[in-house]
Amino acid sequence: MKVKPSKLRDALKHSRQVVRAYMDNVHEAIEESGGSWYTKRLSSDDEKRPLPLLPQAMNVYTRSIVAQAPTALITTKRPELKAAAADIQLAVQASLKNSNMTDILRSACRSALVGFAMAKTALEQKASVNPDTGEPEVGPGDPFTRLISMDDAAWDMTAKSWDEVEWIGHRFRASLDEIKANPAYKNTDKLTTGDGSREERASDLTTGGGRKEDAELYERVELWEIYLVRENKLVTIPGDTYGGADVVLREQDWGGPQPPAAPFGPFRILGFNFPTAQPLPNGPMTWFMGLHQIANKVFLKLARQAERQKTNPTIVNGGPSDIDRQKNLNDGDWGYLAPGQEVKETRSGGPDPVNAGFSVRATSEFIHYTNMDGLSGAGPQAPTATQEKLLEASSSQLINDMQSQMIDFARDVCHDHAYYVFNHPTRVLELLKRLDGFDIEIPKTFDPLEDRGDWLDYQFDIEPFSMRGQTPAALLQTLNNLLTTLIPLAPMLAQEGEAISGRGILEAFQKYTNSPDLASIIRPAEPPPQGEAPAGGMPGGGGGPSMASMGKPNGNYTRRSESTPQGADNALAEKMMSMPREGMAAG
Repeated sequence: MKVKPSKLRDALKHSRQVVRAYMDNVHEAIEESGGSWYTKRLSSDDEKRPLPLLPQAMNVYTRSIVAQAPTALITTKRPELKAAAADIQLAVQASLKNSNMTDILRSACRSALVGFAMAKTALEQKASVNPDTGEPEVGPGDPFTRLISMDDAAWDMTAKSWDEVEWIGHRFRASLDEIKANPAYKNTDKLTTGDGSREERASDLTTGGGRKEDAELYERVELWEIYLVRENKLVTIPGDTYGGADVVLREQDWGGPQPPAAPFGPFRILGFNFPTAQPLPNGPMTWFMGLHQIANKVFLKLARQAERQKTNPTIVNGGPSDIDRQKNLNDGDWGYLAPGQEVKETRSGGPDPVNAGFSVRATSEFIHYTNMDGLSGAGPQAPTATQEKLLEASSSQLINDMQSQMIDFARDVCHDHAYYVFNHPTRVLELLKRLDGFDIEIPKTFDPLEDRGDWLDYQFDIEPFSMRGQTPAALLQTLNNLLTTLIPLAPMLAQEGEAISGRGILEAFQKYTNSPDLASIIRPAEPPPQGEAPAGGMPGGGGGPSMASMGKPNGNYTRRSESTPQGADNALAEKMMSMPREGMAAG
């Protein structure tokens, strides 16, 4: 190792200091996304968030960006290796499933929405005892992928771009007994338990922070694993609980995926927005936190005004003591009635209409800038179907860049799994292979000792659309488009012994429209007598509309003006903000 442990520790310390302000903002975004009834700081009445705008936006974005795990595609230009490529693809899919890749990618997406995400893909280490020597030894296991907490991630913060990053790594906690018993680690005699430097972490929001070594069931030690880019090495050093000594606990050449395909060893970084000449990405959700907080603070102000609103059948025509009695009345109580005065109803307090209009406008602006309704399909965004399609395409463009970056991230992680499956298979896998064109699966054995050629003979990719989900409305639209193409082909299909199933179409409509009554509305019917016209048309197409003509425009167009939800909100906000303030309580 050319780099001195002391220099590496100084680099780590500098990195942690530089990102402290950045991480404070990330922690605030995480706290806001949890809601008022999840974290400690937002538990007071003045800091509650009754409008869950940011949590909803994060859920909508996550569902739009990562709907499901990716499908790995492995191909080869050599015909004799096509069968092997198909087997490797099955093994990689099994490896991704064992790593819970769907949950990892969704968690990575949520992390990158407020900051960044770091994933580590490597081989498990399985400790065993050599039967010949009786000595402990560590062998490779199956590939795994784990998401690293943003608080535990670190990299070279002296770099102005990722091309200049010289080291990257993460902090982790491990069993002290296992580390000392592992022959791969050296200089472990002075290792002690502890939490290291107690800087604020995101996990403190629910765990309460503070040192936890007294509450842990087993003794644990804090370590750092760092990948040195120039030397292509992994080194492990102790955290701040080693008594100040600068030693290396473990040093090894990196044997996983190599540069340039894997420029940072086992680590992959996901960030949705990198400002110019900055190594730290900016989470998109932080752009919307201001609107989220403003909308909630104004809404809370309206709630307090509403709680102070009182209606009393009384009249006060006296001195200060009478006014004090009036102030202490509850809503609906009788107040002081001066002699000779008739009973009147008095009102005090109540939500300010200008503030109410501003609250509506702030919420509407948040939905507009995040495009939540367009991405979630919560409601119509345009008065016509054509305009709705245009807005839907625009919504897709707004999030398309983040989807592309997530696909690149998933492709890199899947590539790493494929590398290990191909180069370091450790056991026989029993897989199921689906026959093309048939709904049949046959068992297939993946033998780690089988010759599959060279790694460079294969091309690796993922199917981008496999990660993107479709709403029931989108699936219904796709079905309608398919029927438009298939119905004219019905005679040709009939000649080949195929037919379009009306019952199948109805079942699909029932599923995608969530209409359980559809099955009871349409029932099996007796066929009409020969020569008579079926309902809705004559034999041969006379007497009614044909299948080909259904759904076509009739040449008559009706122009109408309709309001979108955002337009209605803005109109309501303007109306409320123009109302007089007389009789309303100040905030």
